[in-house]
Amino acid sequence: MEKCIDCKVNEVRNNRSSLCEKCFDKALERKVVQAPEQSWW
Repeated sequence: MEKCIDCKVNEVRNNRSSLCEKCFDKALERKVVQAPEQSWW
């Protein structure tokens, strides 16, 4: 798996994502999720 582009520590959530769970949740809170991941909502 790729490493998260944000923290560079954790692995990405899935192969279509560039963020790990933690950073993705943070990004979601800030409403700045760049990758369009519609598959789960």
